[in-house]
Amino acid sequence: MKITAPNDCDNSPKRRIVKDLLIDLYNGDYDDLLKNINESFVYQRIDKPAINNKENLKKLLKKQSKPTSLTIDQILSHGKFGACNGCLEVSKGVIHFAYFFEFKSAGSNLIKAITLYQV
Repeated sequence: MKITAPNDCDNSPKRRIVKDLLIDLYNGDYDDLLKNINESFVYQRIDKPAINNKENLKKLLKKQSKPTSLTIDQILSHGKFGACNGCLEVSKGVIHFAYFFEFKSAGSNLIKAITLYQV
């Protein structure tokens, strides 16, 4: 998979976590992805039911086909929140996405909520 992402994430740990999480997510590296997620969390894709345990999240993600490319346009973080947007190239075309993350606290690097919007 071709990956295009901002290179300036190293000065912000949360931005780096968001970037790495998306790469792990779409590369299928679920063990690396899940180590940054709090035990108590919610994954909400806006058009689907919420998932709130790691095993069900892993099952859902394994069903996804891998994109041919991932482009992350922007990554933002402030306090205990983070966000990013970009697009995926898949066999059926292009999917645009926006993710919103809530970390356990401003000082924690564990994610407790993920919300996904995609078109």
